[in-house]
Amino acid sequence: MEGGQLILSVSGIRGIVGTDLTPGLVARLVHAWEQTLGPGALVLGRDSRPSGRELHAVARASLLQAGRRVFDVDVVPTPTLGLAVRCLKATAGLQITASHNPPQWNGLKMFTAQGRVVPPAESAPLLEHLRSVLAEVDSKPYGPPPWQAGRDDGRACVYCASQVLEAHLQAVLACVNGEAIRRRRFRVLVDGNGGAGGPLAVQLLDALGCRTTPIHCQADGNFHHELEPSPSSLREIAPLVAQCGCDLGFALDTDADRLVLLDETGHCLSEETTLALAVEARLRQQPGPVVINLSTSLVVEELCHRRGYPCYRTAVGEAHVVDGLLAHGAVIGGEGNGGVIDPRIGLVRDPFIAMALVLELLAELNQPVSALVASLPKWSMRKEKIPKPREPWSLLRERLLQGITAPQVDQRDGLYFRWPDRWLHVRPSNTEPIIRILAESPSVGETEQLIQVARQILSPP
Repeated sequence: MEGGQLILSVSGIRGIVGTDLTPGLVARLVHAWEQTLGPGALVLGRDSRPSGRELHAVARASLLQAGRRVFDVDVVPTPTLGLAVRCLKATAGLQITASHNPPQWNGLKMFTAQGRVVPPAESAPLLEHLRSVLAEVDSKPYGPPPWQAGRDDGRACVYCASQVLEAHLQAVLACVNGEAIRRRRFRVLVDGNGGAGGPLAVQLLDALGCRTTPIHCQADGNFHHELEPSPSSLREIAPLVAQCGCDLGFALDTDADRLVLLDETGHCLSEETTLALAVEARLRQQPGPVVINLSTSLVVEELCHRRGYPCYRTAVGEAHVVDGLLAHGAVIGGEGNGGVIDPRIGLVRDPFIAMALVLELLAELNQPVSALVASLPKWSMRKEKIPKPREPWSLLRERLLQGITAPQVDQRDGLYFRWPDRWLHVRPSNTEPIIRILAESPSVGETEQLIQVARQILSPP
């Protein structure tokens, strides 16, 4: 099963709905996951993908069948679900989501009682257990189990979306200087793209006194462009920032755990900029360590070093970054994909605290977004991906090690080659059947050279 499109990793389970990820299979996987947990209630939510409605119902029925009490938060941002697990003192949580994957995909993302995704050390035995369930399904196909009727009676299942969304809103507001932001009366465009984060984003911006222009902010699963916010997917949205006379724009992904910024001219900024500006804002509030992943820009590293604070790198993936945050007592962290993690809110990538921090920074410095970006350290970064070759990663890895020489080689996640002023990271994706190639250096030409070296080794003529 995993050899097809179904992907199991530290990021959870993802697959194409109806072929690799079916309701019956979701029922079995949810049941198998539930059996690994201690006693107590569980939180269940989903993003706005149309397929999520049925998979969510199946998951809820499976949990109720097992005798669990379920806090059903329905359609909420993924960071809200993490916060809900903690607020409701639940044993664990489950979000039905495939994050930025295309609309035909969906998946399962599991959370611990800490309100974080399952740590790498715990995910290995869990994934092995789930693989054994998949092997059983493959060898002895059977339909979904017979659900017990009448269990959803208000005692076993509690619906509490509005309460946890309000708790999330108040948690973010408590972490920034709201009065300073309100005085500026920022004009802000926000694109929810029909995802789970639109309603909360509008609530937050309104609470901060912004004059908000919402675009596609109903969490209805009606996606108006590609799900991963990027310059190409936002080419029709970005110009609206300038046309509407806004100071900046925010764009969310489907399950609202990533954020991309648009400046006042309507220019879509690199997703790396989100974390950089959030880190700058947070370090102005409180000094301390910062944790990022191996694929994150040197911009963040340099911002930390300018202030004399340590910057630690981890393997790619929210779970690894959270481990690093806890180990180093970091004040903020995240990934260069637009994912910001502020431990004051929770241990999940959270675009809402990222929005608030960026607005606070703008209010404090009284500069437009373009000026803030111009003041950041200058590096040239490029992100490529290629279809996963037929050759196993172990062979590709050896070819890369033989073909590339660098003073430092980090093998925690694929291969990360580091030189004093540049790096190259080649790694199999945890969430898609691709290999990612990322590089950064002082110039476009030098970065392109790094990318081409990796491409030629991975796909020789």
